[in-house]
Amino acid sequence: MLGRPGPHVGGGGEPRLQRHQVLARGRTGARGAEARCRVRHAHRGRRRHGDRRQGHGPPVLGLYICDRIVKAHGGRLWVESRPGQGSAFSFALPLFGVAAQTRAPLVLVAAGDEWTRREVRRVAESRGYATHEVSDGVEAVEAAMRLVPAAVVLDRILPRLGAGEVAERLKENAATESVPLFALATQGDLGEHSHLFAGYVPKPLDSNRLSEALEAITPAPRAS
Repeated sequence: MLGRPGPHVGGGGEPRLQRHQVLARGRTGARGAEARCRVRHAHRGRRRHGDRRQGHGPPVLGLYICDRIVKAHGGRLWVESRPGQGSAFSFALPLFGVAAQTRAPLVLVAAGDEWTRREVRRVAESRGYATHEVSDGVEAVEAAMRLVPAAVVLDRILPRLGAGEVAERLKENAATESVPLFALATQGDLGEHSHLFAGYVPKPLDSNRLSEALEAITPAPRAS
């Protein structure tokens, strides 16, 4: 991403250090609003590989791939529209040494709607946890196996793979079998999968109950 942008992505200057992170910027011919939309939704399969229609080609696919890589390394990527010039994209990556020294216990949050993810993130971060968010069950399994978080919070109904099926896959994997799972549901909602979960927080979400659930999994890190 840094050294060889390719024919569809222009350079944006040398990467620079900024408050314990590396910040880089580039340019693409994709229009801003559409680029942001496609980066967000490409994983849903709406775009077929090789589609060359205007605005749906390699620049956006490249941004989507970059977004996945950056997130996998604990960073973030964002896109800004430049009228008449296409779009500028930037990404920031934490410096490894700093990240290793300041890393907080990670809670993986899987929910199909943004409001639920945001609320779980707010509660988790208020207790000192780091969070990683995904929007469907397949991504939840992939992220859990890659990151091995301190806990996983699953909405009962998830696109592509429900909470019960996600739990089955994680409990069958040696790397994630001991990771505590919490469902945003009642115990009865999970049926035959209920025994796979360490606890339940029914919806509508109660911030206090969610906070207590996270505290029961592992002691909250102390504020420095």
